[in-house]
Amino acid sequence: MNIKRILDVLLLPKTLYQKITDKRPSLFLGIILVGIMDMAFILTYNDSYRKFFWAKSQSTLYFNITFTACAALILGLVDILFFSLPLFDLFKFFKKEGESRDSGATLIKVMKIYILANFLILPANILSIVAEKTPGVAANTALIGILAFLYIVVNVWLCAAVTRGINSIYNFQLFYRRMVFLFVYLWNFLLGSAFQYIILHWVLALYK
Repeated sequence: MNIKRILDVLLLPKTLYQKITDKRPSLFLGIILVGIMDMAFILTYNDSYRKFFWAKSQSTLYFNITFTACAALILGLVDILFFSLPLFDLFKFFKKEGESRDSGATLIKVMKIYILANFLILPANILSIVAEKTPGVAANTALIGILAFLYIVVNVWLCAAVTRGINSIYNFQLFYRRMVFLFVYLWNFLLGSAFQYIILHWVLALYK
């Protein structure tokens, strides 16, 4: 298996990214699914789902379920929009080869690339959560180190997939193509840190 085929498996084929359209229904579906994933990971953090959904009164349970559905939709929108829009604005300043006009259609494609990348790393995220919840892992320093390394690898994987997708739909000059990963990784790190703070200190605090 050559490098191109390996990259096609790990980061998805370039032709797949190039086939992405600017149709909105699939974007809305992606926002909902990413929001569901975000909420699922949030509620598994420190077993929060036990605190919010177990041994609750009917009214409290109804509120928490409704709030979870609304929060999933909002978080999905915020996650995708706040990741994609600043990068899209940045890429307007990158020099391109040939004619490539930025538009709302291109922004939608950037959003969909981010959505695809989130689905690509989903199995690894699930595996890390299962491993973290396995009895005995928290007391094993070596396993904690492995999980921390896996977390870094998954984030690099996500950014690499987004970079491949962006370079597939933009005609950047070679220098700028090489710079895309750096900007994607830095922005993902900053946004992820802010996103985590908001979730832990604001979103979870709204549950009953």
